Amino acid sequence: MPDPAVEFIDDVMGALKTIYGAAGQDAVNGISFDFLDPLAEKYGQERGAELVGMKNVDGQWVSNPNADWAISQTTRDRTNEMLQEAMSEGWSPQKFAERLEESGLYGDARAEMIARTEVAIAQSKGQIQTMREAGYDRVYVYDSDYDEECAAVDGKVASIAWADANPVAHPSCVRSFSSAPEDEPIELDL
Repeated sequence: MPDPAVEFIDDVMGALKTIYGAAGQDAVNGISFDFLDPLAEKYGQERGAELVGMKNVDGQWVSNPNADWAISQTTRDRTNEMLQEAMSEGWSPQKFAERLEESGLYGDARAEMIARTEVAIAQSKGQIQTMREAGYDRVYVYDSDYDEECAAVDGKVASIAWADANPVAHPSCVRSFSSAPEDEPIELDL
């Protein structure tokens, strides 16, 4: 008869290898789509680039009214196609940004911002789903002091639902999450 403790350890080790193995590879080799959590890749395939050219207004995503940031659905679709290619071929975010720029869809700075943001969203969504599947209902939020919104949540404990709804705060956001134990009070919730 299998030992439940051994089965639990095996399950936890698998989740930890997925979460931290990818992070370790990123630290050693630089970020690459080769090391994305499988759930991050799934999110990117299903939802990637859907927010490019969009703006959150009163909790609703709408086409950005600023002409400098607005894009057509055709451009959004082409960006998503390129994201799929990047993921399937293991491009780094830098290579993805170069290809976006070469396509003529975006200039250098915007291509880099889009590549960084798409990878960050997919990675955060994958981590959140992995932690949810491992039974966690709360996470630690790690963010920068880039702006007041990011600084205000850095170091706080959030519900999984809050984290899922807020994988990043803005383009090029560096927000990340790690699991928090049940005895930590939730400070950010929907």
